[in-house]
Amino acid sequence: MDTTLIFIRHGQTDWNTSHRLQGQTDVDLNAIGKKQAQQTARHLRHYPISRFIYSPLLRARQTAQIIGRYHKDSPSVPHDLLKERSFGSAEGMTYEEIALSHPALSFDRSWHHPYYQIHKGERLIDVYGRGKEFLHEVLANHHGATVCVIAHGVIIRCMISYLLDIPFSANNFLKLKNASLTIIKLPGQSPAELHVLNHTVHLD
Repeated sequence: MDTTLIFIRHGQTDWNTSHRLQGQTDVDLNAIGKKQAQQTARHLRHYPISRFIYSPLLRARQTAQIIGRYHKDSPSVPHDLLKERSFGSAEGMTYEEIALSHPALSFDRSWHHPYYQIHKGERLIDVYGRGKEFLHEVLANHHGATVCVIAHGVIIRCMISYLLDIPFSANNFLKLKNASLTIIKLPGQSPAELHVLNHTVHLD
């Protein structure tokens, strides 16, 4: 029986619109982000989702709570392994500031520097390891189920990379918009199948 993973990036925040690194700073959804979560909820209301697992960071938790309203009989639980990458002392800086002061953290270059670590921050390779550990746990405990995972751009991209065997250097081309859906099916012992990537047709 196939295991289906539905990855959802959290809805928009004010830090998204101002192009600031959020990392593990707890920023909540803005009005557009809440609307995006509601639109995603309606889009998925008839999906047979067995379980929701979400990052405990506020923006992901709010997104999960809104989406889960149509699936009241499905358990919804937080998981620390789904937190966004910690950018340490760079959190709150704009993308432009990062490109100048810490280019190995900028989104167009970070996938080429998986071992780079800023002060108090986290290496990309460690985020990848967290994602891998989470996936092994889910696949062991929820084989054959449809699991909805609500998290963040970097950790989701790491999990996609692991499941589809995409090298870090190619991950730069993966783009995940706020409240986008990515669906991957795992048919037994066969390779993972990408069904949808960065799906946003449900959004205005």
